[in-house]
Amino acid sequence: QAAVAGRTFSDDFPLRDPWQSVLGGSADAFVAFLDPARSGAASLLYSTYLGGAASALAYGVAVGGGDAVYLAGATSGTSGDTLPVTATIGPNGASTGVLVAKLDPRLQYWVPVASRGPGAKGSVWRSDLAIANGGAAAAEVTLRLVSGSKTYTSSLPLAAATETMVADVAGRLAFNGNGAIEVLSNRPLRLASRTYNAVAASAECYAGGTFGQNYDPATAEVGLRAGESAWLPQLVETPAYRTNLILSNAGRTPAGATVALYNGAGALLKSFLLTVPAGEIRLESQPFLRRAGQGNLTRAFARVWVDSGYGVLASASVIDNLTNDP
Repeated sequence: QAAVAGRTFSDDFPLRDPWQSVLGGSADAFVAFLDPARSGAASLLYSTYLGGAASALAYGVAVGGGDAVYLAGATSGTSGDTLPVTATIGPNGASTGVLVAKLDPRLQYWVPVASRGPGAKGSVWRSDLAIANGGAAAAEVTLRLVSGSKTYTSSLPLAAATETMVADVAGRLAFNGNGAIEVLSNRPLRLASRTYNAVAASAECYAGGTFGQNYDPATAEVGLRAGESAWLPQLVETPAYRTNLILSNAGRTPAGATVALYNGAGALLKSFLLTVPAGEIRLESQPFLRRAGQGNLTRAFARVWVDSGYGVLASASVIDNLTNDP
């Protein structure tokens, strides 16, 4: 594997699991991590812009322990720029200063939501995560969940050509609540997740069973960025069914979004703003009822506009109030 660094003026530079996904200034430094044994797009393991509002460029790059990438270059910015740096020396009266950065080039995946705890109508929520390593070498996998000022992590090795099932993944992280899980790996992975209501063993019907839905893991690149929007159709809010909306931020910066709620005829019922910190989620429980005061909607939909940030994953679930089946 090899690391390449330089400077680019391009706003469509090829990126893979970037720390920074947009050109920050007129020109940014870039770092790319390549596998010479592969060809074409598959050889690009990791690449990112690196730069704030000012211009930045890279003069040298080295790979250290754990495949960490160390970068040396120049910037016309200051340490006030949000960069993953171990040291930044500002201009100090000159037109340029020194930039030193350390980056983690591991592949990054996001599970949009994982839950552990009680919910409405007596529901008890859990999430499972399947991780498959189809490669010829072992993978070093780290699970990471951020909630406010706290970060929860857990590491696990995964042998080549094997799969593991992490039952109650939030519990493995010693976390209770709802959050997005970042999965970091030094090897490509395949992931699947399921969030479900666990029926009590004492229940009269389906004792000990589960009712749930899949949440497909994704990367930040497939999320919405500023200026983009998404529709969430087939929503319901009645005495028999309830709707929850979730915005997950897979980006490295806070994201702002406008959420609009409509009835089936297309009439706007309510719009509101949400701010989602980097790596976290915002769960809106029954927004049609609690935000718009509507509890008898057999047809409804929502639209999400991202006002700032990137990597926003928008989803919704309709839950049966009798069985708590999403």
